[in-house]
Amino acid sequence: MVEDLVQIVTVFSCRLQGKRANKAKKMIKELLEDDARKES
Repeated sequence: MVEDLVQIVTVFSCRLQGKRANKAKKMIKELLEDDARKES
């Protein structure tokens, strides 16, 4: 039972990290696009 709980927590934490990583990638992409627009 403890192993099941650990596995559930691990899955949820991985999903949260994945969402955060995706959000960070989007922000970086937008910043780079804005920077490229300002330079041209």
